[in-house]
Amino acid sequence: MSGYIEILHRHTQAVLYKSTDATDVRMAVVQAVKENADLAYADLRGADLAYANLRGADLRLAHLRGADLRGADLRRADLRLAHLRGADLRGADLRDADLRGADLRYANLRGAHLRGADLGYADLRGADLRYANLRYANLRGADLRRADLKGMIRSLEEVAARHGVDITIPEEPTE
Repeated sequence: MSGYIEILHRHTQAVLYKSTDATDVRMAVVQAVKENADLAYADLRGADLAYANLRGADLRLAHLRGADLRGADLRRADLRLAHLRGADLRGADLRDADLRGADLRYANLRGAHLRGADLGYADLRGADLRYANLRYANLRGADLRRADLKGMIRSLEEVAARHGVDITIPEEPTE
């Protein structure tokens, strides 16, 4: 991994942690979650957090664009308005996570566990949701245009019926 990653304090924007070493960042984030630290607004773009225990983490408005969160435990995590564009969330456990308004464009959520997750008004355009578990998830207002929904249509239909949501995905206008 290249680049510079820093974890900022939510209110003061003071730098809590900074590094160019992906291993150091991973350990710092996992330790911060263990200590119930506030990671809202954290800049974790491109971070390697694969299989990390981030259960219940406060990651509101966090910048996780392109982050590797494969298999991560994000149960009950607060990811409201988080920037997860292009993030790799394959097989991640997002049960009961709050993803309202999150930017998940082109995110890879293949096989992710989203049971009971709140994805209200999330931007899922172009996301890979193949074989994801969306039972009891809230998708009201979510943008699913160009999302890959193979293998999970049945659970999506159940979710839509329960919330009275129309899952018809409009065709893109042609010029």
